[in-house]
Amino acid sequence: MSKGTCISVSVSEPLDDTQSAMIIILSLLKKNNINLKFNIDYDYSMEECGLYRPFAKGQEYSIVVNPSRCKAQEDVTEQNFEEPFCPGSHCDITLFGITVHEFCHLLQYKVYPSIIEDYEKNFPTKRFILNKYSNNEIHDELAEIQTLYISNPYLLKLISKDHFNFCKKYFKSPVSCTEKRCFYIFKTFPIQVKNILEHRWGIVYNYSLKKFKKIN
Repeated sequence: MSKGTCISVSVSEPLDDTQSAMIIILSLLKKNNINLKFNIDYDYSMEECGLYRPFAKGQEYSIVVNPSRCKAQEDVTEQNFEEPFCPGSHCDITLFGITVHEFCHLLQYKVYPSIIEDYEKNFPTKRFILNKYSNNEIHDELAEIQTLYISNPYLLKLISKDHFNFCKKYFKSPVSCTEKRCFYIFKTFPIQVKNILEHRWGIVYNYSLKKFKKIN
């Protein structure tokens, strides 16, 4: 591990999704030789699922999440979700996904402070909306793109090679960018998520050929 890299959690027993997020974040930091110390806090009174305060004194390197506001994977089958979700997909509102999303804001402000301006220059005319939350503001649009790049880079490449290449220009994903790895993750997606991938971006998996393809 890179010297100076440290993640601390302000709870005695981090939930499983928090631990999974810490593992993939630490892998990213190590792979990209990034020295960074930050903290993950739980705040069950917070209205938001997660929050990063880049300009708050003493909190520049602190991610705050409310596990009770995040969704469990089994919740995707309920009918009240406008956007189907799953870790490693275009949308992830689990504790894992929210934590990685907030970490991406930390990357934007503290590690790559020019990335937002660079993103706007590279994509000046059209918003890239992976999911409903992407439409919030440009910082969240990019954070959702980065979250997918971190958790499943091959899927991002299938959806938009240009956005994949933009992320790759800044840092390497901790997850191998292979079709095999993507299919391993794809198999865990609920049917609702697979339907979104097919209908929105034309992405399907051909089981006979054992390959992803675009149908439009």
